[in-house]
Amino acid sequence: ILSLSPSDRVHLCADLHLCPHDPISGLERWGASFLKGDHVVILGDLFEAWIENFWSHQKGYDEALELFKSWHQRGCHLHLVMGNRDVLAGRQLLNISGFNIYAGPLLLQGPSHNLLLIHGDELLPDDISYQRYKVFVRNPLIQFFLRCLPLGVLLKLAGQTRRQSIQKTTRLPGDA
Repeated sequence: ILSLSPSDRVHLCADLHLCPHDPISGLERWGASFLKGDHVVILGDLFEAWIENFWSHQKGYDEALELFKSWHQRGCHLHLVMGNRDVLAGRQLLNISGFNIYAGPLLLQGPSHNLLLIHGDELLPDDISYQRYKVFVRNPLIQFFLRCLPLGVLLKLAGQTRRQSIQKTTRLPGDA
């Protein structure tokens, strides 16, 4: 739950899917108007895949991470509602950029309204394989095990999972 005052400003964005070494000029323009005390909420899939284990994290996101860190240092409150590409987001992302990470929906409580913020993939109850994957990969024991694996192995697993997702979501209805 995030309680807001009448003067709080909230900036929302979903599914950025930043890839390593992506240009961030659009993000820089978006963040240029952020003021101290503003809330920046990303509704999942900040990166194409954020991979971190106990020792390291995927390289290539340096510019984006520096930008997020600069927003945090300016006094913006950064919030990431975890999406399917952020399942291994944790302490390193928090320490590097200042993002607060939420495994589930985030409720914004305002003076005159409430707003439930959720990553869109959460709204696919009929996608049984995704729902099973989500429960499996968000299990604390599984996450501990995954974080023990070498970064290269995690990158291969993420790539394989992404390819399977693309195959599944690009099939047309009625395809075998």
